[in-house]
Amino acid sequence: IYEFPMIIGDHPGQSGIPVTIDWEPECITQIAMDKYEHFRSGHRRTRQEMHLSRMHRERILREHGDFTRSEMNKALKGANQTRMQRRSTSRNLRFSKVHETMEYVGSNLRNAAVLGRRKRKEQQFLQQYVPNYCVDGDSKGEQNASMEESQDTAASTLA
Repeated sequence: IYEFPMIIGDHPGQSGIPVTIDWEPECITQIAMDKYEHFRSGHRRTRQEMHLSRMHRERILREHGDFTRSEMNKALKGANQTRMQRRSTSRNLRFSKVHETMEYVGSNLRNAAVLGRRKRKEQQFLQQYVPNYCVDGDSKGEQNASMEESQDTAASTLA
């Protein structure tokens, strides 16, 4: 049985100072598994019994953890800040679809405002560096066919 000391944690899940267990055990006890299970049977704690209130966590840290009030206040401040950030994110998620739509519309409006110059520059770039890339008057099927031909040609030269 490994027993770990409680230390100041960083999880913002509950109110108050967050606690966690340390990496290094403070006590290691060996006992036969059957004996241990027999001792525990009928003595298992419920979920409510395992809950540590804010005051209880603070008392554990003060009495057994040798933590200063300053360290505990710093951890509390960090946890509260993270809680506020999570609430803000949660509130803003409701509007994420609206933001995405606004960005999409804005991008299309900017492209229309410059009369497709950006798209034409992209196509000119592709014409220079992609073999058999067709821009004017070709349908996508013809572009795909020419792309497949260039890939076949490249594959045959490698073989």
